Amino acid sequence: MHRATDEFTRELAATFDGWGIPTAESILNVKRTAPAMTVFASGGLKDGLDIVKCIALGASLGGMAGQFLKAAAVSAEKVVKLIKLTQRQIQVAMFAAGVGEVGKMGSCGIEKT
Repeated sequence: MHRATDEFTRELAATFDGWGIPTAESILNVKRTAPAMTVFASGGLKDGLDIVKCIALGASLGGMAGQFLKAAAVSAEKVVKLIKLTQRQIQVAMFAAGVGEVGKMGSCGIEKT
């Protein structure tokens, strides 16, 4: 609750600490239960590396909103810069993992097609 500006808001935020299922765990649960289901990962993704991790876990794609909304509040140029940075983060993560195609990023016995 580090972002809370007052005691009431801190108490309210503390109520929901630990709420929900982490994105990675959700992806694995869905892929275990329904392996053929298309999974769109979102929620808490902050950069291209998070997107790559989600795809490696079995998601078909990863979505980010928060970072882009913050950038859009500044300027269109900031959004374009963030798009380019995110793309490059994905490329570098794939290179570092030795993966040449997004479709080959599956793990945990899951092969993306």
